[in-house]
Amino acid sequence: MDENRRPRPARVRRGSSPEVAARLQRSRRRALDRRAAVREREKIVTAAVRDYINAWHAIRLVQQRRDTDIDDLKRRIEDVTVRAENEIAGHEQAQEVAAAAIQEQGHTDNEIAEFLEISTKHARQLVSASRRTEATKPSSPQPDTDPEQVGVPHVHESEDSDPLVETGRTISPGLGEGNDAIP
Repeated sequence: MDENRRPRPARVRRGSSPEVAARLQRSRRRALDRRAAVREREKIVTAAVRDYINAWHAIRLVQQRRDTDIDDLKRRIEDVTVRAENEIAGHEQAQEVAAAAIQEQGHTDNEIAEFLEISTKHARQLVSASRRTEATKPSSPQPDTDPEQVGVPHVHESEDSDPLVETGRTISPGLGEGNDAIP
């Protein structure tokens, strides 16, 4: 805008020479050029700041979307994990029932282990867990006769019982102590 403006013609005062007028005109032109350059630099800086802030805002939006997506994926992973654990528990219970059914046919723990191709210890654990499951199934409600024992489960111990199995924990060879997940 100012670049196209022509500098005003210098007023020539009485007694001034054309050389003085030309110098004044060049000086005014340099001042106008400097002001135009300053305005141009300000426009460039303003545009750069605007670009920076727009990029910052875009980054924040991407980060928020990323965090939301990650949270959704974590929830989905947890849902899948819970569903799988429930399904596995059902299959493990079916294994327990199968082992107990074999035992009910008069087979020993060693024979059960041989049929199922598992360790004898694991066969005992399956049969024991099946017994615990059967014991916890509600049959006909019977009132407790001992008021001190209300709500306290009765634990039947036998020579086959394993204290780790009673707590849901076992020791697997090479795996250490933990929940036994042998198929």
